[in-house]
This record gives sequence, C-alpha cells and structure tokens, in this order.
Amino acid sequence: MRFAQELDCETIQVSIAHSYPGTEFDEYLRKNNYYTGDAMTDELGHQLPNLEYPGLTRQEIVEAVEHFYDRYYFRPRIVFRIVRRGLFNHTERKRLYKEAKEFLRLRARRKQFAKAQAKA
Repeated sequence: MRFAQELDCETIQVSIAHSYPGTEFDEYLRKNNYYTGDAMTDELGHQLPNLEYPGLTRQEIVEAVEHFYDRYYFRPRIVFRIVRRGLFNHTERKRLYKEAKEFLRLRARRKQFAKAQAKA
C-alpha cells in the first residue's frame, strides 16, 4: 500500500492471485489443498478468489482488495486531483463519471460477495 501511494499513479489495479497450471504456485496450492473449486471470475468477468489459505478466507481476500482501493482512492490528494480534472474539462468529466460509476458498481458487487461469504 505504501509503495502504491508513493508512486501516486493516476490509476491502480489490484489483482487476486490465480495460479497458472504447471507452475510452482499451482503445485503449492494443489499440494496443500488450498483450491476451493470455485470460479475465478463472476458472470461479468470480475476476479474472484478460487483459493483459501488457513486463516485467510475468500471473503477476507475480497475485503482486502476493497480495503486497498479505498485507502488509495479516497485520500484527499487523489479526490482533489480527480475533482479538479473533472471541473475544467468536459470530456474528462464524462470519462471520470463513467469510470466512477463502474468503480462504485464493482465495489458494491465485492461487498455483496463478502457479505454472502460471511453467511455461508
């Protein structure tokens, strides 16, 4: 998180680890029975964890991704930079509005996933 904040990029992407068959990581997950058998993506193609570690559930993995995004994007400096850009450029405002809607929609889906996992 600190490294991402130091880079201060315009956008970031946080990905959930998925192994590639035949790799050392894949062998490790299989050997330790960490695969859950669940899909790697939802019906819209958004990443979901298909593994769990002892003491780290699928719910916690998704919540950690959400926490990372929250801590990165909801800093005053980033909010100000985004708002400032949108105020003075109509094209940029439209793009930012579309991206914000998509981001918040995905954020809500992640929260729903985590809530459903907590009930399971």
